[in-house]
Amino acid sequence: MYIATIAEYEPGRIVVVRGKAPVVGEQVRYWSLCTNEFRKPYTVSSCAADPDVVLDDEGGYTFVISTPDERPSNATAADGVTWVDWGATDQRNLILLRHMLADPGFAESATNVPPLGLATATMGDYAPIGSLCTTEAFEADPDGC
Repeated sequence: MYIATIAEYEPGRIVVVRGKAPVVGEQVRYWSLCTNEFRKPYTVSSCAADPDVVLDDEGGYTFVISTPDERPSNATAADGVTWVDWGATDQRNLILLRHMLADPGFAESATNVPPLGLATATMGDYAPIGSLCTTEAFEADPDGC
């Protein structure tokens, strides 16, 4: 099951996505966050699969989605951030969070979000929360973005 949003490229602006990661093997078999071109055939630009995602001590993640040139200097694994390439900037971007083969008892799974429903209404702490920021603002205060 996927949770999706659409973003439009604007020079100097990055997307920051935060949430709590499901436990692989207990709550889901696999999860990832990907950027795709928002035009058929929805070509994948970049993905971060669960084993490659940096998690904090509480199981939370922070993704930064940007072009390589606009990547904040502190959008690194050493800084607790998983960077994902924006991809092509000449069209809108489809950002997808995926939960695969969720355990039926995992009520906060993306699988349980109704069509056209809000992830925040169903997924609790596991809902991906996105914000827009500038590279400079993220470098100065990542928590402020």
